Amino acid sequence: MTRPRPLVTGLGAALALTLVLGGCNAMRDQVGGPPRDEDGVAITRVVRDAVAEALPDAEDTTATTRLDGFANTMMLTVTWPDEVELDVAAVQDGARAICEHVEGYDYVEYGFYLPGAEHRVDLTDLWAQAFPDNDAARDSVASISETDCAVILA
Repeated sequence: MTRPRPLVTGLGAALALTLVLGGCNAMRDQVGGPPRDEDGVAITRVVRDAVAEALPDAEDTTATTRLDGFANTMMLTVTWPDEVELDVAAVQDGARAICEHVEGYDYVEYGFYLPGAEHRVDLTDLWAQAFPDNDAARDSVASISETDCAVILA
């Protein structure tokens, strides 16, 4: 009767792994589909529309998602017109709109694209001015987590 012990151990390990991974947003997405709000609307659409409303000068706002290991990540890019200067207020307004509406994602990678210049905007200086107590921006992307949102919305 030595066989039941490995079976019980294996089942225990599987249960423990399920419980650990069940806490990950990415695992929930794999099982239940992308995060949705209480009305059944995809969070990517809710966030994209909120940012577009917060930034009326934006030409376009796109949102895509990916799994980065066990982290569920949304990439949100704002296409900003070349003739309108991107300022601190716009960066702040977009970040606040993200934080007010995002749920079910571990990170949101937030950035701006200039179509005429065909490159992404380096957010390092603008972000430092917009949120001096937060260092989420690296080069052209601000990687916003739930912890960052507490600072952004303060």
